[in-house]
Amino acid sequence: MRSIAAVVAGASIVGLVLSLTLPLLAIRMEEAGASATFIGANSAMPALAILLVTPFLPRLLGRFGTAPVLMWCLLLTAGTLALFHPVENLWWWFPLRFLNGIGIVSIFVISESWIQAVATRETRGRLVALYTTCFSVGWAGGPAILATLGTQGAAPFAAGVVLILSAAGVIAWGRDVAPRLGGRSPRAAWSFLAERPAVFGAIICFSAIEAGIFTLLPVYGLRVGLAEGPAALTLTAVGLGSAALQYPIGMLSDRIGRHPVLVLCALTGVAGAVSLPAFAGNPPLLYASMFLWAGVVAGLYTTAMAALGDTYEGADLVAATATFTVMYGIGALAGPPLAGLSMDALDPHGLAVMLGAICAVYAVLAGVRGMRSRRLTSGAGEGM
Repeated sequence: MRSIAAVVAGASIVGLVLSLTLPLLAIRMEEAGASATFIGANSAMPALAILLVTPFLPRLLGRFGTAPVLMWCLLLTAGTLALFHPVENLWWWFPLRFLNGIGIVSIFVISESWIQAVATRETRGRLVALYTTCFSVGWAGGPAILATLGTQGAAPFAAGVVLILSAAGVIAWGRDVAPRLGGRSPRAAWSFLAERPAVFGAIICFSAIEAGIFTLLPVYGLRVGLAEGPAALTLTAVGLGSAALQYPIGMLSDRIGRHPVLVLCALTGVAGAVSLPAFAGNPPLLYASMFLWAGVVAGLYTTAMAALGDTYEGADLVAATATFTVMYGIGALAGPPLAGLSMDALDPHGLAVMLGAICAVYAVLAGVRGMRSRRLTSGAGEGM
């Protein structure tokens, strides 16, 4: 239990910091006069780090151990976060964001592999739901901290650094019960993609939406007339919805199968995006709609991750998880620039158009895949 508690608590704290810094950096760039396209491109740096760093993590973990590598990543994240405030030239934020992204990305790859390694087939669905729920609670807290501290000065950055260091303390507490990760699978990444296209498509869809929302939803709020505090609190609604709905979604996928739940989440994503402009000017309705919409869309991640663990084990599971993370990176790399371009082209509601289009494309592709495959049973990943 200490192993699970350490990684879940540590990842939750990092999620709290990430949801604090994403809107913070976006708002600071917006106030400095940067375009939405510039903000989106800068926010894509962590996703680029995913693509470049993830392939090397299994070897590093195998050589140096899980807890030491995770601690190095936490220190890298804290150190780079401390530099954003004193560096005023926004172009220097690109290499800073990339280095910070290396730390953040590696933390999440290791955390997800840690959870998969300690779970059994019988407990995986519940553990994944626990992990995503606690992580979402962390996501919900970041914007609330930002609304309290404001976006000016060094205080929000200092808060993030302190929280990251506290996460390092939690990981140190569980270092002696950390699982041994690493190793190589004889299988190529493309073979996982070919076997489970709906699973990997779901994570691309989700990560593009998540990155777009956490980068530009506060900016969207500002552009439809909300003040800074209410604009940042839209992300709290997103995080709370994700936290509240993951366990019910996980139970539903255990009952009716992973694939039907993936399609249902995508269709709900379309409906929520279509309704977003109607609620944009009314904060209570906007918060309620984002709570429900984001919670269901986050089910794409939870369900896809559970399906992955159902299907693979051992070295193949580590390799498949790495591929899963790379696909997450591809979506996260594309999401912010697409959101920025959409908002610049259709100001301000281009964000809603982009979110709805991504969900619609995935719903169609997953639906077609489902018609070609036999209906999945609970706990099985076949045909996805």
